[in-house]
Amino acid sequence: MSDFSLHTSVDGGFFREDNGRKFQAHNDDYVLPADQQELDRLDHQHYGFKARQGGKNYLAPIKAVLGNDGRGKRILDVGTGSGIWAIEMAQEYPAAEVVGLDLAPVQKETVPENCRFEIDDASKGLPFPDGTFDVVHARLLTVGIRHWRGLVNDMVRVLQPGGLAVLVEMDGMLRLDGDIPLEQQREVAPGYTKFCDYLDMAIVKRGLDNLAGGSTIPQALAQHPDLQDLEQVYAPLPFWPWSEDPQMREAGRIMLGDSAEVPHACRLFIVDACEISMQQYDEVTRGWFHDLGREGVHSILPIWHNWAFKKVP
Repeated sequence: MSDFSLHTSVDGGFFREDNGRKFQAHNDDYVLPADQQELDRLDHQHYGFKARQGGKNYLAPIKAVLGNDGRGKRILDVGTGSGIWAIEMAQEYPAAEVVGLDLAPVQKETVPENCRFEIDDASKGLPFPDGTFDVVHARLLTVGIRHWRGLVNDMVRVLQPGGLAVLVEMDGMLRLDGDIPLEQQREVAPGYTKFCDYLDMAIVKRGLDNLAGGSTIPQALAQHPDLQDLEQVYAPLPFWPWSEDPQMREAGRIMLGDSAEVPHACRLFIVDACEISMQQYDEVTRGWFHDLGREGVHSILPIWHNWAFKKVP
């Protein structure tokens, strides 16, 4: 485990370059970029989540655990990415201690004094003693976690009794909103669904779980003997502002910045796993952009919010 601050030199040892993009160099399983372009995408994604959640950083009852300012409380953000969620939680709860954990250094210019970042691989275990945190949060780790039950077990281990485990994750891959049969989706948005098919194939071929949010995670939470009061909320994210619902529409407006970058972020992930050429991928990408924002294409990222409290002995 290593601490990282703005005073730490971010040298080449943390990163490798491939096809003009920068990637973290410590875990071959996680294959999305780790450069500024990707960090900007993750920020757009965060603000999309926040808009969908009515301007809040969470749907789970985190305030019930932390109180008004988080005095004496500790928060862990697993797979913190750009660090934006951890930073905003530190601002919202200025008396709490917030830790963000990721494979690569967080490179924000301004970080609150009550927030710090550590570099480690959560898929190999959380590097903290038992009962360290009051809230442990993880969001969109599908492409980095193979064994969700192990992660859930470790999140519970580092929680204080009465603490809250929160996992926000996809269920299935990108699709159209509503109960539209897959073949009909292919007719409505052939380019969009073809890209989604390749992304889904890449996840499965790499041995990852594309149904974590809706089934694997809630099952792991329900079967853990130290957890209680499980809840699950479905809150899909739109990829463009197609909805009449104000929250969905604002989230879609913000998510345009994310959706424009998704094909660039997933390029090597899909090309390598699906064994297609760059030229084939570029053709698939053109289909994505052709359908994105087109009338009648109600594209979403299906998201489940799962949480549970650790029992008090």
